[in-house]
Amino acid sequence: MKWKKYAAMTAVVLAATAFSAAAPRAGQAQESASVAATQSDVEPQAGTFAVSGGAVRGKLARTSTVASALSEGAWRVVPNAVLTRVIPAGTSDLINLSFSAECQVRSLGANDTARIRIAHFVNGVQVAPVEPYDGDQRFCSAVNPPATHAGTWAGRFGAGTHTFRVEILPVDFAPDNGLINAVIDDWTFELVVYD
Repeated sequence: MKWKKYAAMTAVVLAATAFSAAAPRAGQAQESASVAATQSDVEPQAGTFAVSGGAVRGKLARTSTVASALSEGAWRVVPNAVLTRVIPAGTSDLINLSFSAECQVRSLGANDTARIRIAHFVNGVQVAPVEPYDGDQRFCSAVNPPATHAGTWAGRFGAGTHTFRVEILPVDFAPDNGLINAVIDDWTFELVVYD
């Protein structure tokens, strides 16, 4: 009886694996369209996106315990939060990116926040940020004391040298309360590659 139960569970897992292995073809067409866009063509997109992949093939990670104060006014790169992956011609990879950090917005306004995005470059040319990206993904705020926050992004990417970097945009909402900054500390930026 016990073995029949395990056999049934194994059959379900194998069926699910076969289904997920067939799905990457659909995601590849979506990736090609996003890679072709230049930064001037990129507008935040709302919607639901799906990608799938197979076995894990590798992982890159970078961590830092050095605090950085990022000022408002533009997207700011978190120093050293940059990872690069080379994908050979004729192939594609599913890449999961995650970033966790101690974060706090320092300001006089209770509504001020820090937005986050993963900027993406292919062969040195900036393309659309990695999904999810709608232009207003909040990472931390002035309301909370310093705390660890995290985000995850994913996409299927074709051949080329792909560089990913974490960018933060501190936003001073009305009423304007003077200069604000987002303090990022004790962070980990991770890239996991799947077939």
